[in-house]
Order: sequence, then structure tokens, then C-alpha cells
Amino acid sequence: MGELADFADPVRDALVHGESTPADFAAWPVHECLRRLRIRFGLNRKQLAAKAGVSASLVGRAEKGADIRLSTLVKLYAAFGCRFLALPDKNLIAFPGISLSSLK
Repeated sequence: MGELADFADPVRDALVHGESTPADFAAWPVHECLRRLRIRFGLNRKQLAAKAGVSASLVGRAEKGADIRLSTLVKLYAAFGCRFLALPDKNLIAFPGISLSSLK
């Protein structure tokens, strides 16, 4: 595949031209979604790292589900032209001083 800029909507195009459906896409863990997008766009880890401004080893750690900074995930998804949105899990145990109702 060509440059990422060739796609009007990179996530839509990745789904339309691949075998996965949007429902599958939404169910993938963050690290699996990242890996599949990278592969779907025909990028290796080094190429994605260069587009995101991070190291290739950090891309590898992110794809394996290692603990990485949220800002790194934002950079990686931005390299695909995507926005990363983290939502609280409705089954989370509330942190002291924070109620789940205040997160809505």
C-alpha cells in the first residue's frame, strides 16, 4: 500500500479492504488493533516508529501489550491518521475519591 496520506479515512479503508468487520475491530485489545493496523497499512515497526516519532523497540513493546505511556499510544495512532480515545470500563473499581458517575 502507498503512503498513509493516500487514504481519506485510514481506519475505514483498513476495514473495508481487509477481512475484519468494524465489530471485530472494536473488540480487539489496543495492542492487537495497533499491530493489525500496522500490518494492514504495509508498514514494518521501524517505518511506523519513524512516522510516530518513537523507537521501533517501543512500537514492539506497544504491540505486545506492555505498559507504555498514553502519550505514546496517541502518537502511534496519530501516525495512522487516527485519534486514540480511552474510555473507562464500566466494570472498573472506583479509585479513592473518584466515583464512576463523575466519569460520565
